[in-house]
Amino acid sequence: MSACGGSGARDLTRRLDDSEARVAALKVRVDAHDSRFGSLGERTEALCQQANESARQAATRLREEILSEADCQLDIVRNRIEQLSELFEEVTMRHQSALGRNPASPPRRSSNLRGDDFDGSGLARNGSRRFMHSGPPCTGFAN
Repeated sequence: MSACGGSGARDLTRRLDDSEARVAALKVRVDAHDSRFGSLGERTEALCQQANESARQAATRLREEILSEADCQLDIVRNRIEQLSELFEEVTMRHQSALGRNPASPPRRSSNLRGDDFDGSGLARNGSRRFMHSGPPCTGFAN
């Protein structure tokens, strides 16, 4: 039985050595894959950070453009309101003087308040452009 036992022990030793070699080879492959996945993760993280920063910069730039355009449009509206107020005062004064009233007295209601020098087109009858924007043009978004 010693011959069988010695052969069996050598066979087990050989099998154990073979298994250990396979496990070592698998460990090397797993370590290689782990290294690849680690570097892939690092590159992906760097690219995501770069894309995130680019998106943040683009959003900031677009926000500034939108705010600038909104400020410009608000300036136009304020200017037009001021022009309308001045025009209303002028029309009221002309209307009162045409009625022979004192401009300091309160105006009476009339159904024809816009007929003196304004025809609804934004232009006075003398051709001046009372409601046109006089400042720099707004930039707009379409390029």
